[in-house]
This record gives sequence, structure tokens and C-alpha cells, in this order.
Amino acid sequence: MRRVRRFAAFASGVLLYGTAILASTLVDKDLLLAPIRSFIAGRYLATLAAAAITALFIFLLAFVWGFITLRPRQGDRRLLTSWCMGGIVLAWMSSMVAGLFVLALQRADHRPDLIGLLLSSGVPPLWGLLNVIAVFAGAILASMTVRSGLTAVSLTRRPA
Repeated sequence: MRRVRRFAAFASGVLLYGTAILASTLVDKDLLLAPIRSFIAGRYLATLAAAAITALFIFLLAFVWGFITLRPRQGDRRLLTSWCMGGIVLAWMSSMVAGLFVLALQRADHRPDLIGLLLSSGVPPLWGLLNVIAVFAGAILASMTVRSGLTAVSLTRRPA
């Protein structure tokens, strides 16, 4: 049973990262960037604002997903944080390699500028640096929340 839970946590980490990057690309391109550019005059400031709002959304998604994945079952004190983070790291590395291939296959006159490369969710190879940081931060904060809840429960129980 322990191996199944570890594999499930690992697979959940991979799916979390994939879902977060897909959601950030959809939200950033379709829902946020056009309306924000109409309100904010500067192109770089609009890109930064859209990236920050998207990263906040991804952080909340990663926190909730991580909390559901990492909360222990009844009577189990082992945390699966390292397995979930391993899945996130594997998915991050895979997306970086895939992004490098996509970037290498693009035409030379289609190269993004530095701000677009770092902040835009649809631009390979980083797929939005704030989104990557938000996924890791959300999963780590969920792990810390689960761990603090686990220690609080273990302190209130009295040994028999």
C-alpha cells in the first residue's frame, strides 16, 4: 500500500505541473492579456500584471492540489512530500527540454524578447517563470500546512 501511495503522489506531482502550465497558458493568453493591455498603457507592465495574476491563480491551484495530495490517511504519519515534489521536478525538467526543442525549431525572426521569455506563459522554454515558482511555492506551502496539522494532531493525542 505504501508503494501505491508513493506512486500516486509522484503521478499527482506530474499532473499538477502539467495542469498548472496548461491552465496558465489558457488563462494568460485568452482571459487576461487582452483586457489588461486595454487598461494598462505599457506593454511590459501589462505583461508583468498578467503574469502576476496568472501566478496567483496557479499558486492557489497548486496549494489546494498539494494539500489534497499530501494530507495523510487516518493513522498514517508518513508524508509524501518528497514524492510529489519529485513528480513536479520531473515534469518541470521535461517541459524545459520540450520547450528548448520548440524554441530551436522556431524561425529566427520569431524569437521572443527577454520579458516575454521570462513572464509569458505560452513562450518556451520557461513557460512563465512566475508560474513555475508558483507551482513549487504552492506545493511547499501545502506540505508545510499538512505537516503542521499533523504535528498538532499528534501533540493532542495521548499515548495509551
